[in-house]
Amino acid sequence: MLKVYDLMKYLEKIAPSENALSFDNVGLMTGSKEREVTGILCCLDLTREVIYEAVEEGVNTIITHHPFIFDPVRRFDEDSVRGKLLGMAVRHELNVLSAHTNWDFADEGVNHALCARLGLKDIKEDEFMQHRFGVLDKEMDVTEFCEHVKDRLQAEVVKVVIPEGLERKKIKVVGVSSGSFDGEISWIYENGVDCLVTGEVKHSQAIDLNMHGFVTISAGHYETEVWGMDAMADIVKEKFGEKTRILKSVRQKNPFIFR
Repeated sequence: MLKVYDLMKYLEKIAPSENALSFDNVGLMTGSKEREVTGILCCLDLTREVIYEAVEEGVNTIITHHPFIFDPVRRFDEDSVRGKLLGMAVRHELNVLSAHTNWDFADEGVNHALCARLGLKDIKEDEFMQHRFGVLDKEMDVTEFCEHVKDRLQAEVVKVVIPEGLERKKIKVVGVSSGSFDGEISWIYENGVDCLVTGEVKHSQAIDLNMHGFVTISAGHYETEVWGMDAMADIVKEKFGEKTRILKSVRQKNPFIFR
């Protein structure tokens, strides 16, 4: 019999909560560690569609990347969007766990999965163990690499920072920083990164990256992180697949629509 506690213990092993950034909220969001697990659904975000998916599949445990309880909850108000979502999870007796920045930085976590998705080899981590970088099989120019990123990440569009004079730069060493770029650039310098692939970049940070001379591809928050939860499902299935069903969400979706 697999209990939520067993799953929590394993997640702590592969993505220690102590490695999460100080602002983060990871671990058990709703439910009870004493409940038996009837199935596990892995997804990027908790949404109504994902809750319906879990209920219809007979799955009572969800692992999300983004914690749907992030700021302190001061009242349980179902007139709010977040309150209504919390109410749904509680009424359906769902166990919801989140592995966020601790999964970003984990050995087989989001950044590692992003490197693998991009086809990078010889993957290494920076000295702070928060970013990854690797090498392409062959050099590509900026335009060719942009198409490569779009194809591999199934991204409809990407936004690119190309400093003046680097329009024809050859890309070989690629650094990744999934989700929102944190503004840290020293590791890019120190590891000879030719191009940074990240999820989203603030306007002011794009200006800084341009002035620093870094070619940067902003491929989308969803597009850079969803593969990390596919990896989570595969890893959890390898551990607990004989004890319970492990599913990858088919109803999660990018909140952005491109016209």
